[in-house]
Amino acid sequence: MQTIPLEPIPNQEFALRLDDHSFTLRIKEALGVMVADVTVDGVRILDATRIVAGTPLIPYRYLAGAGNFLLLTDGGELPTYAQFGVTQRLIYASAAEL
Repeated sequence: MQTIPLEPIPNQEFALRLDDHSFTLRIKEALGVMVADVTVDGVRILDATRIVAGTPLIPYRYLAGAGNFLLLTDGGELPTYAQFGVTQRLIYASAAEL
C-alpha cells in the first residue's frame, strides 16, 4: 500500500502513475461532504462520487483495471478536508494487494 499525500484544502486535483496506469483524482467538498472524480488512462470513470471512510473509492474492479484508493480516518470519522494529512490519509492498494 502507498500513502498519497493530501493537502488540507477543500478542492485539489493531482495526477499519479501507479501500476502502469495514469490516474487523475479531483477531490472536492460539496455540500459538506467530500467527493471525488477519478480518471484512469484518460477515461473518466467516476464523477462526484461521495468518499466514505474505509470504503474503496472505485466501487467495481472492472472500472479501473488496477488497484483502488481508500480514505482512512481515525475512528471512522466522516472525511473532511481540514483533517487531510492529520487524522485522515488516502492510500492506494495495488491490484495484487486487493
